[in-house]
Order: sequence, then C-alpha cells, then structure tokens
Amino acid sequence: MKVHGVFLVAVFFYLTHTQLVKGQFQPHEGCQTRCGEVEIKYPFGISSGCYYPGDDNFNITCKEDRPRIGYIEVQNFYPNGQIQVLLNSTIHCEGKQNISSNDFTLGNYSISTNNKLTLVGCNALAILVTSGNKLYATVCISACESPTAADAKCDGEGCCTTDISDELNNYLVEVGSTRLQLSNQTSSVHHFDPCVYSFLVEEGKFNFSSPEDLKNLRNGKRWEQYMFYF
Repeated sequence: MKVHGVFLVAVFFYLTHTQLVKGQFQPHEGCQTRCGEVEIKYPFGISSGCYYPGDDNFNITCKEDRPRIGYIEVQNFYPNGQIQVLLNSTIHCEGKQNISSNDFTLGNYSISTNNKLTLVGCNALAILVTSGNKLYATVCISACESPTAADAKCDGEGCCTTDISDELNNYLVEVGSTRLQLSNQTSSVHHFDPCVYSFLVEEGKFNFSSPEDLKNLRNGKRWEQYMFYF
C-alpha cells in the first residue's frame, strides 16, 4: 500500500501537563537537545532524566535524525505547549488499492481547532468521527463535473473545508466517492480526478490549486509546508 504523502499537524498537550511543567523540574545537564535540525524543548527530551519525570508522553526517540513520539514524526516544538507533526492523509482511488480510512490515536495529545478537515476531489465525501468519552462527527462534501479554475477557492467545488471540535485525540477519517450528479448527463471525473484526499491542515496553510491538485495532490516535500496543530 503506497502512501501518497503526509501533512504537518501541530498538537498541544492538555492543560494539566502544561501546569505540571511550570514547576521546579528541569532536564539534567548534558542532555541531547537536538535531533537532526530540530531543537528538542523541555518538557520533551531524549533519554531518561531529560524529559518531564514519570511521563513517557514527553519521551522523544531520535532515529535517523528525525524526532518521534511513538510512530509520529515531530517537526517542531513550540514554547506555548504545541508540537508540529507529520500525519498521513486519507486517500481513495477508484479501482485501485488505497487508504480509504485512517485511525489516529494521539494519547495525551489533542488536535488544535486551528486545523480544518479538508477534502480535495470531485463528487466526494470525507467524514471525521471520534469514539470514547467524547463522541463527535463532522462531514465535508465536494462536488464538480469538470476541473475548476486555477485560482479556485476551497469552497465546495473540487475542495472543501470544515471546522473540527476541540480535544480530539482518538479519531477516524474516512473518504470516498459519492453518487452525486450535478446534471442529467452522466460523465466521469476520473480522467482529471483519479483520487480523492482528506487531511487536517492549519487554517490558511493549504492553497487549493486546480486542476493540479485534482489530477495529483502535491506530493513529497511540498506537502510538508502545511501544518496541523495538536
């Protein structure tokens, strides 16, 4: 299964953690404070004695010069209690093996409401749902019969965006095509829109570019300019 790309998300930890780290605890002298080009900021740290004591949620693994918390790669640490991370997008391609749903479990972290659920594709639907103590769902629907203009906005034609709830830390994103038909003529959009994509991204950081994004949403490093906030 090939993952077409990843987006950046920023995460914040709960207020209880923020209050704890304002106390007297500080990392030991000699602690590693960088992983590759990323500065590791306390209460996060690499190895015992370098992160907030007794809480492995702040334990950073440095592998191949890339900091990680569990399976999640961290891009930046912020003094206001937020981190910026990379997460996979959810992809659906008609007739191909693809990722039509993604589960995300963030433990003691939660997604910031600075992020938006975003969908790129024609006649498509994305849904974000949670489970556990806080049940929540939101939907984004996009429709079109032909490629939109190059300067089109993400306003429901080829691309849509919607707000998310606060304190999301366990959630599922599903994406797929709909049977929505805008006219009496039956036409396929697959020749200019072979796949649909859904992801969380910081508001204002994703600029929809059609027909390029409909044909093949920007891959690789270009995706890394977008941010999610946990």
